[in-house]
Amino acid sequence: MYAYESKECILVDLVKYVLDGQFTAAEKLLQGVTDDKVLFWAVETTLQLYMAESRESIREIYLEAYSHQESASVICQVIAEKLQAIFQAYHPQYEAKDFYELEIASGGIIRSYMSVPCDIYFTMNRKVQRFLEISFMLYNIPAKRIREAIEFVSHFDFTIIAQQVIEAMLVKLEQACDAQEPLTDGC
Repeated sequence: MYAYESKECILVDLVKYVLDGQFTAAEKLLQGVTDDKVLFWAVETTLQLYMAESRESIREIYLEAYSHQESASVICQVIAEKLQAIFQAYHPQYEAKDFYELEIASGGIIRSYMSVPCDIYFTMNRKVQRFLEISFMLYNIPAKRIREAIEFVSHFDFTIIAQQVIEAMLVKLEQACDAQEPLTDGC
């Protein structure tokens, strides 16, 4: 029987699992479509925003994950590695620590956008557009590429994609619980 050391360990394991699920889903979605790293990041972060918007309980999990020190640290470490691979060409002088610091900023941005539910004034399309504009500016992505990324993500039905990703994750979560195993390599 597997037991977590603490509630924070459960959250850290869940964060690792969800991050892996988001990146895997984005990779599968773009397989054979594009290998453009900037467009990949646009798809992955858009998927994350849609997942958080899909259910209040999921929004709360994301907000908790970005708020607790251990889970936020895991997010920063995992994402900083991805950011370096994606944006190194735009910042050739930057090292891993620089991308870690940038992730602290972009993590704050996405957490803020997740915390505000969409309404008639702040629609999901506006949320995605604003998030991509602001976060890509942080990484010195040219305006033309930002517009291209926003246009690119508009061609996907992220409401359905997010629901499919969530359902697949819930199935795996249920299987892990039934087998009394951790979701990832643990805390």
